[in-house]
Amino acid sequence: MCPDLALCEITSSEGAPLGWVLGHAVDAEGILLSDRTKLPISQSDPKIADKVEDWVKWLSGRYVVLLDLPGETRAQRAYHDPLGSYGLVYDPQSRTLASSLLLCLDRDIVPSTNYRLQDSVLNDAQLSALLPEFDPTLPPGGFGFGETPDAHVRRLLANRYIDLTDFSEHRFWPGNDDFSPLSMPEAAEIIVHRMRQLMIAFCKDLSGYFAISGGRDSRMLLAACPDLSQSGIQLYSYANNYMTTLDLRVAEEMARLVGRPILTQIPESGCRGSFLPHKRRAAPLRHRFAVSSGLMHTGDEWWQRGFARKLKPGGVWIRGNFLEIATARSWPRRNQSLRNEMGHALENLRIGLGDDADRARKMAQLKEWSTSFDYDFERHFHDYTYMDLTTAPPQANFHGYNQQFYVAPASDRQIFRASMQVPGKLRQNTSFYDEIMRQLNATMHAIPLAKPTAYHSRRIGANATELLEDKINAYRTAMNV
Repeated sequence: MCPDLALCEITSSEGAPLGWVLGHAVDAEGILLSDRTKLPISQSDPKIADKVEDWVKWLSGRYVVLLDLPGETRAQRAYHDPLGSYGLVYDPQSRTLASSLLLCLDRDIVPSTNYRLQDSVLNDAQLSALLPEFDPTLPPGGFGFGETPDAHVRRLLANRYIDLTDFSEHRFWPGNDDFSPLSMPEAAEIIVHRMRQLMIAFCKDLSGYFAISGGRDSRMLLAACPDLSQSGIQLYSYANNYMTTLDLRVAEEMARLVGRPILTQIPESGCRGSFLPHKRRAAPLRHRFAVSSGLMHTGDEWWQRGFARKLKPGGVWIRGNFLEIATARSWPRRNQSLRNEMGHALENLRIGLGDDADRARKMAQLKEWSTSFDYDFERHFHDYTYMDLTTAPPQANFHGYNQQFYVAPASDRQIFRASMQVPGKLRQNTSFYDEIMRQLNATMHAIPLAKPTAYHSRRIGANATELLEDKINAYRTAMNV
């Protein structure tokens, strides 16, 4: 195990060991776990497994929980965070559990029969020389429904745990949670309270970077932050294309509002430039990313162009991921038939889709998943595909190799549940987001958004950079800031 990985021992009320939390987790009371935490649960409680699971259910952050619970029937389980951003893969044949594919194997890869690896991996001479042949007719990348490049190794789906006695997978959330509708102010109040708890926990005692942009998600987290003047967390933004130059400019304005400096990154040659002018110097980064992500990815342009090499290693990297639940970003824009709803979800899963036969196989998997637990299909189908199938599978790949410990505070079931208690259309038209920001920080809410400004500039034939500056100046005048 990495010696720099945060580790917390879990004990019973008597002090008996119950398991471990690996990574960074914040409990339901807003406490960042560290070293050891004593649960108010007796080791002799006949319902110890259910009670510990209820505690795990409301942890936030990026983590894995490994349990070895006493009792007449010994419970040995592995859980991961609400969106699976830490990542757990397992081989039920060898009964091996790991954080990525290659760590799970003591044999050669048996190629998946439903997917093949991305072309960026297969076209790399050094990587491909070590790999078996994948069926060239299969669609590349985007492994879904718990599948991996290996035909036998599975990735644990979100909201499930692995029973380590037989390596079976079990859903534990939503269970019997109450999802009765809430008004937008009521739901926003719950989310605002929880986000403030989380940002205090992550910013008080940890150091590292908080990546902010010109969009909605990181803005909500920044608005929920405590005073950062005594924090080891540094604001950060970057530009690697034209759109992200607008993001960076808005991020600067957000940092100005909270009175904190911001580290910004743009290559000397411009936003499309690189910190690695010789491309061959990026090859080791691509290979390390591929190995650590289980051959799922060679890293995005941010990695391949050397941005990460310019940052101080260690600490955490806070991101605004997963707050898309508050804006229902995975929902279709208009009401559709059941068949079209399923089709929309399948297209949205970020998985490889091939010919008609391949699509039919994966539609059957989606239908099987959709009937595997009780939930209100009409209200929550797209919420659960977002959490279980769309967002969770790529996360461990995205976090595959880095110099900081990536963590998204919004990986939190209190936030998910409260958002899901608001109708999807009210979230989708940003009414719910507006209410959250009104409660968090109305002045920050008024700072122009980057993407809507870019769309506006296209409609009126204006320069987006100039239009954004005009909007920022108008904002400063209107808000007197």
